[in-house]
Amino acid sequence: MAGQTVYIVTKGQYSDYQIVAAFTDREAAKACANLQTGKYNKARVELHRLDPPPDQADKGRAVWTVEMGTAGDSNVEQCWWNEIDRKPDKRGKGYWVFYIEANDEKHAVKIANERRVQMIAAGEW
Repeated sequence: MAGQTVYIVTKGQYSDYQIVAAFTDREAAKACANLQTGKYNKARVELHRLDPPPDQADKGRAVWTVEMGTAGDSNVEQCWWNEIDRKPDKRGKGYWVFYIEANDEKHAVKIANERRVQMIAAGEW
């Protein structure tokens, strides 16, 4: 069990934030989040590890959108779990949007930058 990923479905913000359910199956968590999402209150899925080492305990993963330009300039925001399966989108001249599972914003930008470099090297940018 230690090190296993659990998917926590949450909704609300600030004082309204709540855990809806916990799953060991990603698809079940996504289905639950979709059912819990309303017009004004979107549910999301957070990733956490069971029994992590003490220094890793607060490092749950989330899904981020990273809009990145050819030069590596970026804009980052947290998005909904169901967007993780999307492929990068081309936005305007020299900009792409990546959907990344990461520990935090900085980690998401690092992953997006690595993908940017690979895409430029492959002539896909």
